[in-house]
Amino acid sequence: MLKISDPVNDARQSIEALASKMGLILLVLGGMHFFNLLLFSKIRASALNSRKPMPVGEWPLPAPGPQPPYTGQPQPGVQPPYAGQPQSGYQPYQ
Repeated sequence: MLKISDPVNDARQSIEALASKMGLILLVLGGMHFFNLLLFSKIRASALNSRKPMPVGEWPLPAPGPQPPYTGQPQPGVQPPYAGQPQSGYQPYQ
């Protein structure tokens, strides 16, 4: 592919042959570089998409069936963690 079939007789022909060889090599390397950039951008995009939170429309729905009405009050027998129990690192003022 990079061999010359015609004999080179003078300096002008040798420079033309060298330029055509170097041009072909640079075009091939440029194509490979473009392909690598495309591949790495696809890998990066898929990694960023996997770290995104789930969109609101795709959140899991509550279990079917009757749900207890929300009254704003704790359910009987369920004590929230803030009712009378300080959370970790919380020190009430005294």
